[in-house]
Amino acid sequence: MLFNVVYKNASDVQSYVTMSGNNMSSVIVYCDSNNLTPLQILNQTFNLVLNNPSLTKCYLVTLKDNVTQNPTTTMVYDTYSGLNSWIASQTDKSVINLALLDRPFIQA
Repeated sequence: MLFNVVYKNASDVQSYVTMSGNNMSSVIVYCDSNNLTPLQILNQTFNLVLNNPSLTKCYLVTLKDNVTQNPTTTMVYDTYSGLNSWIASQTDKSVINLALLDRPFIQA
């Protein structure tokens, strides 16, 4: 499962991460074992593309299907050039929103 997690570290600094774990309990155990105080844990509602999961930043891309007009939002962990290649590979879709997020990916 994927979760969006907001936590505070030992220095009281608030951070955001995308975390993969078997369930919410595994996220809480990860936070406890790494001296992180979870403030919010939500199920991830976006699609996820992990082309380079070691990056600490990701792109949140909303594409509109040119046929159905339906939007889909995807969180993409990749370089900017890799992101552009990924977008180009999405046939019959147009970008309607693109944001850069400071949100590392963590495997709990």
